[in-house]
Amino acid sequence: LFVRDKMPITIDDIIKRQKEHYKNSNSELILKAYNFAKSHHGDQLRQSGEPYIIHPMQVAYILTELELDDETICAALLHDVVEDTDATYEDIEREFGKEIADMVDGVTKLKQIGHASIEENQVENYRKMFLAMGKDIRVIIIKLADRLHNMKTLEFLRRDRQIAISTETMQLYAPLANRLGLYSMKWELEDLLNLNGLDSTKSDVKKLNKMPIVLSKKQYKLNRKHIIKNEESYGIPQGSPISAVLANIYMFDTDKIIYDKVNKINGF
Repeated sequence: LFVRDKMPITIDDIIKRQKEHYKNSNSELILKAYNFAKSHHGDQLRQSGEPYIIHPMQVAYILTELELDDETICAALLHDVVEDTDATYEDIEREFGKEIADMVDGVTKLKQIGHASIEENQVENYRKMFLAMGKDIRVIIIKLADRLHNMKTLEFLRRDRQIAISTETMQLYAPLANRLGLYSMKWELEDLLNLNGLDSTKSDVKKLNKMPIVLSKKQYKLNRKHIIKNEESYGIPQGSPISAVLANIYMFDTDKIIYDKVNKINGF
């Protein structure tokens, strides 16, 4: 699915790919987000020595392959500016609106969830990720794309960091992609784990993959029917794989009440 990871990505590639899925895609908005991110990241470099802007561009391109909307592509291009530059939430909200600013803020907050002792707290972190999804599923998908590209550049990190990131990916991100039905992403993450010397077939991954899904099969079918019926109003291309992802976590009002209570308990 993600065939461009070893080739240079340009903003024109991203815009062109988005146009293939969305005839009325707002190319000017995407270009504006790119220029904002490029300007703020400036001379920052990745551990590979490449300009930092390459990373958010790769993340954005992965998301065009998943047929995400323009706002998500913009948030992907901007997803590191608040954490790594002098840009603020208010700057992004002023330039791009609350929807995009909230997604960037969501990705930034997910990075702040401590994973240092993930082996002990993997279930808690897993739950928190799902709770965050209740606010905007797109935040989680951006984070998964971010992790996918980071896994492809592990070779430039110290070995201890490679092991830590790979372990976290094995225990949290690959099972999460699986649970969301993003199977190509799951398989690629697991392939990268194997390339980096970590066995993705370990028992803890199998346990996480078997965790109960958020919704019952009956509820999933109801959600799927509802989403397909309203794809146009949600801005989802007909037949897009993202419909299945949304159906797996889409909450009706009654379910939302329950999740709001859990969010409050856990400080979300």
